[in-house]
Amino acid sequence: MKIISVDLYEYFNHQKPENCTLDFKCYLHDDQNFPTRRHPAMLVIPGGGYKYCSPREADPIALQYFAKGFNVFIINYSCAPAKYPVAFKEASMAMAYIKLESDELHVVQNKVSAVGFSAGGHLCGCLANLFDDDVLNFLGENKKFVRPDAALLIYPVVSYLQTPHLGSFENLAGDNTDLAKQLSLETRVTPNSSPMFLVTTFGDQIVSCNNSLVLALAYQNAGVPFSFHLFETGPHGLSTATNLVYTAENLPIHSKNYEQWIAHSLNYLEEKGFVITD
Repeated sequence: MKIISVDLYEYFNHQKPENCTLDFKCYLHDDQNFPTRRHPAMLVIPGGGYKYCSPREADPIALQYFAKGFNVFIINYSCAPAKYPVAFKEASMAMAYIKLESDELHVVQNKVSAVGFSAGGHLCGCLANLFDDDVLNFLGENKKFVRPDAALLIYPVVSYLQTPHLGSFENLAGDNTDLAKQLSLETRVTPNSSPMFLVTTFGDQIVSCNNSLVLALAYQNAGVPFSFHLFETGPHGLSTATNLVYTAENLPIHSKNYEQWIAHSLNYLEEKGFVITD
C-alpha cells in the first residue's frame, strides 16, 4: 500500500478559506509489477454533523473497499465554523483530482464512486446531485469531473424540509434557512443525478430513515437508478457495526443483516462494472 497526502487547494490553485481544516489522503495499491492495471476508486466521506469528521467512518470503511481492490481516498473536510460551500468545494476538488490524475493513481477514470455517512452522506449527495452548481465554477472545465459514477449514502442527512437533522443544517448553513432549503437534496434530483445506493434503519432516532425514503422517492420520480436498504433495528452511526469500531460490550443492538451492507454495496458496484482492469 502507498499512502500519499495531497493539498487540493494548492493543486487547483484555489485560495484556502478561513477555518480550513481539509485533510485528503490517498490509499493506493502498489502496482509496480502491473503497469497497466487500473482500479475502481472510492472516496470516503465521514459524518459528524458538519461539526467534525468521525474517524469511525474513515479508515475502518476505507480498508474494507481497499481489500476488495479499490484505490481509496479519505477526505476530512472543513466543518463548522466553516459554512457552505466550503466542504462541498473540497469534496468536489477531491473527486475532480481523482479523475484528473486517474493514470497516475492507477484508477479507472469512469469508475469513481463515493460513500458518505450521516452529514457526510449529505455531502456525498451534494456531489451526486449538485455537481453542476455555479459554486463550482472555479474549477473551470474540470467541473465535469465532479459527478461520482455511483454514490453510496449511509444513514444520510438529506432533508431540511422533512424530519431534518437540524444540527447538521445549522452547522452547514448557519441561520440561513433559504440556503438550508436549497440544500434539501430531495429537491435537487435530476435525470442526470448519480446512481445511488442507500442504507438506513427504522431505529435511527437521530437522522430519521425518512431522509432516505424521501430521497429514494425523488430518485424514482426522476427515473434515476437506485438501490435501497432499510433495516429495522439499529441506532445512528453504526458504521460497520463490527469490532472494527465497537467492543463486544458496547456493540449496539441492530439487525444482523445490517452488517452485510458493505458486501451488498460491493455487489452493487461490481454489477455496474467497478472492477479491476489489466
